Amino acid sequence: MSSKRGLAAAELSGRIALVIDGGAAGRAIAQALAAAGATVAIGTRSRQEAKQTAVAIEAAGGRALGFSVDVMDQAALERMVSQIERRMGPIDILVNGAACAAPDGPDAEPRSEQRRRNGEAGFRGAFLCTRVVLPRMLARRQGRIINLACHAASRSPGCGPSAPCHEANVVQFTRGLAAATSDYGVGVSALSLDNLSGEPPERVSRLALLLASGQVDALSGGVFHMSGDEAYLAQSRPSIQAERSRAQGLGA
Repeated sequence: MSSKRGLAAAELSGRIALVIDGGAAGRAIAQALAAAGATVAIGTRSRQEAKQTAVAIEAAGGRALGFSVDVMDQAALERMVSQIERRMGPIDILVNGAACAAPDGPDAEPRSEQRRRNGEAGFRGAFLCTRVVLPRMLARRQGRIINLACHAASRSPGCGPSAPCHEANVVQFTRGLAAATSDYGVGVSALSLDNLSGEPPERVSRLALLLASGQVDALSGGVFHMSGDEAYLAQSRPSIQAERSRAQGLGA
């Protein structure tokens, strides 16, 4: 694995990452983080899915552990994070995989049980995971949080009236959290995917790696879309890093 790492690997070597859910996109990000040198923990409701991803990472030469966890159970999240810290070390990178709303049609009952589950899994799940991990990051004054949201859900007429709320919650949560942690060395961003399960894995992982590496921390609070921001960030990275270095120099 080390022969394939390159620049991003050197930046993530020794880092501990926790990837929560996210379906195919979450798996792609977990594998990319591991290929870049990070030790990765995968938390999903399905024990089999978590184990399969961890096995795939280790088969490629990386280090990973899989955990079965209910993101709506804060106590379970606390136990999982404690295990990760004991077996791997403190978490440097948190990826919250918010679920897309299942298509429910324009005439669906706004208070349907499916809508409630999707909204809670996407937003409250991300909130609870962050609530458990963030205090540890703040204590060490370092960390990066990436929240996944599904942009397609808010654009598709087949997804019904509730879909835009799920993405909006994740986006506003990201912006508020970034503002609150800007002085504590924690970068927070949202990655808005066109389709959580169908986005090309290599595109998802490239953008996630860039956000996880800290090279664009000056844009903390940003919401980045696969449709155009990938190229923008890649092209703007040198100027973003230069501006960040200048700001740090002024604050010294």
